Amino acid sequence: MAPGGTGGDKLYSWRSEEEFVFVVEGSVTVLLEGEEFVLLEGDAMTFDPRRLHTFRNSSATKQAQALFILSPPSV
Repeated sequence: MAPGGTGGDKLYSWRSEEEFVFVVEGSVTVLLEGEEFVLLEGDAMTFDPRRLHTFRNSSATKQAQALFILSPPSV
């Protein structure tokens, strides 16, 4: 993610069971229905992606790298 890069200004949701985020480099802020979670390098979190959310690179000067994994909806 470029410095200041985001998943968009609007909150969005996915039709999936779970979302996993792992920060490989830098810092990523996850905004989840009004709450902010700042994840640093090596941090991870999971949440229900049906909840409104977005993300951003927390730094205005440094690049960030994160892995986002979604598990499909249960049948």
